[in-house]
Amino acid sequence: MMTLMLTLHALGMDAAQLLSSRFSQDVRIEIQQIQKLSSRPAEQAFVRFIKAGQAHLAVPGEAEVIVHYKAHRIVWAAHEKIERGARLSQGLFDAKDVLIADPAFDQGFAYFDLAHMRAAYEATQTILPGQMLTASAVTKVPDVRIGDKIRVTLIGAGLRISTEGVALEKGWLYDSLRASVAHSKKQMRGTLVAPHELEVNL
Repeated sequence: MMTLMLTLHALGMDAAQLLSSRFSQDVRIEIQQIQKLSSRPAEQAFVRFIKAGQAHLAVPGEAEVIVHYKAHRIVWAAHEKIERGARLSQGLFDAKDVLIADPAFDQGFAYFDLAHMRAAYEATQTILPGQMLTASAVTKVPDVRIGDKIRVTLIGAGLRISTEGVALEKGWLYDSLRASVAHSKKQMRGTLVAPHELEVNL
């Protein structure tokens, strides 16, 4: 089968888009070379990885090709030891541009992106210097922790009564939370509508 080496323009952009669908959304694909396998247009898209950095794919309406590529992503590596429960910030990590060997490796590690962090997070485990930050190592900082005093509002037909209570589990705004009501010690489950404010529908 005769092959032809091509520079990358429109076909390269299509190939990069196809490859990107096999990686997580934060991965950037850099097409280095395309090797055309035939001039016959492909009827449907497919991607077959031959080895790291090389894939056999087809773009609908274009030829089947071998693509040589690099897959990049930004990961965050700790530059000091971070204890479990510590609040996370970008100042504790260094951003590194790394090459991803193949989709299986990329999907096996759900890296956590500090650059797009929209809430406060803390470590769920000890993170060692140089260790890359993964989604399994972090959790959102809870708005309520076990043992916190909260205000419990009981809501029923024409009834609205507020009393004090204690959180029996950690929780986040607008999520379900179990608490015990002061004095009676009765356990109830409601919705955390504001920091330390629980509403219970009777």
